[in-house]
Amino acid sequence: MFVTLFFASGATSSATAASVEFADAQVNPDLARQLPLYGNTLMFVFAVRMAAMFVFATSNIARAAGLLPRWFTLVGFVVGIFMLLSASFSTLLVIAFPVWMLVLCVLLLVRARQVPRTLTLPVEPILQAPSSS
Repeated sequence: MFVTLFFASGATSSATAASVEFADAQVNPDLARQLPLYGNTLMFVFAVRMAAMFVFATSNIARAAGLLPRWFTLVGFVVGIFMLLSASFSTLLVIAFPVWMLVLCVLLLVRARQVPRTLTLPVEPILQAPSSS
């Protein structure tokens, strides 16, 4: 949802410029003022809230499974609360989620490299459906 809203925000913010550049359309001044505001609203209100929900869900799953360090799950809850309850149009809100995702990816990569290469999953026999005869 964050990526979808991010692209929708970019599209609405640039729609006026694109219509002038590519279609030589007349610019409606009201629409030229409203589209960038709508794009900012999509980004700073809805996309950031969706990112906060993702951070909460991922942190809770990681906490329950013991996959990630405890400090990172706690930081995740703090970042999620910051993004969910913030009422500003600060660029820091938009940067918080990608930075959190970058740290998550690095931690998962480090964790994956610690798994021994000789470790294999147990092979269970495939359950056969009972025959009808």
